[in-house]
Amino acid sequence: RGTNNQGSEINIPMAGNYWAKTHDITGQPVTRDGFDPSLPWVGDPDNPDDMEKARLVRWALAMAIDRELIAETVGVGLAWPSYVGMFNPIMPEWQDKWTVPYDPQRAREYLTQAGYPNGFGIHIFARTDTPIHVETANAVAGFWREIGLNVTVDSYPYQVWRPTLVNRTANNPWISPCESGRLPRPWDWPVGTDMTTISRGGFGCGMEIPFLAQKFLEGSKEADPAKREAINNEVADYLHNWMLLPGVMTVPSFFMYNPRSIASWEPRPSLLTTFTAPENIVPAR
Repeated sequence: RGTNNQGSEINIPMAGNYWAKTHDITGQPVTRDGFDPSLPWVGDPDNPDDMEKARLVRWALAMAIDRELIAETVGVGLAWPSYVGMFNPIMPEWQDKWTVPYDPQRAREYLTQAGYPNGFGIHIFARTDTPIHVETANAVAGFWREIGLNVTVDSYPYQVWRPTLVNRTANNPWISPCESGRLPRPWDWPVGTDMTTISRGGFGCGMEIPFLAQKFLEGSKEADPAKREAINNEVADYLHNWMLLPGVMTVPSFFMYNPRSIASWEPRPSLLTTFTAPENIVPAR
């Protein structure tokens, strides 16, 4: 699992769920050009029935995926399954209640309950500059087709897709860790700004969820690590219930060094790179 369990999650942001109507800090109204509740996986917060139907669809999409198989094949046996983005099952604070079962039969039942007994058409995007994302998207598409969906995999450079994220017009599921889906990361670190209006003007995951903004701001002001951990447990509960960022697997990140020159090297937590804390290098004697 890489040096000190380092890795990058491969998640599926359910883009299009722009639930925020106002900016989470300024309170000013925001545009929602990408918000289209006619899409089966997008819920309308003003319509509880629609929210529940979209939730069932997202759960169906999540339960249709055999994560163990994808980790073993696409992840060549080095990756491990993950279930809720930003909250990794190898972290000691993980709770088994956040696991997502592989259950295609129940996935079909959820689609029927949501009003899609014959499935629907759906696109999933993967950036071509990260080949394992394309391979994962193709694998996920195969499982979605098995529950009756008409799936198209869109693969092209990230530079083409990024403007839709910045402009908040993306509304198809896509493959990404999002910014908080990287290891190592302490459980109590506030997460999820890339799924809120707080990150407007820059990268977003294709969703803006007021609850996540509330919890990020609450956690950012909290000095007690135990209370921050409790806040993030609420976030994990929320993401699991609404299935907005289902995980697929975590791909390990490796860096290598010559043990004849370096006795040990303890990296520090980072969301951007595994090459950290060179000051912690202990030379070999």
